[in-house]
Amino acid sequence: MNSRPEKIVNLLSAVLVLLAGFYAIIFLPLRISDTARVLIAIALILYFLIRLRVYRRKYGNADDKQVIDRYDHNKRLDNDGN
Repeated sequence: MNSRPEKIVNLLSAVLVLLAGFYAIIFLPLRISDTARVLIAIALILYFLIRLRVYRRKYGNADDKQVIDRYDHNKRLDNDGN
């Protein structure tokens, strides 16, 4: 079973990779062309989106996991007196 800390670590690691990559592209004095910077930024965004997709598949939406039956199907029998 997937624990809550595991979910948080997986999501935070994807966010940290995205932020660290953009920090490296923008603020570090790297001698790369603007085209290379744009390509790296696109690759980082695609990586982040793929990680989010994997995260959603693995953990799903919490609302989907807890299905609560709102209607008591046996109520009809109770009202009939049977």
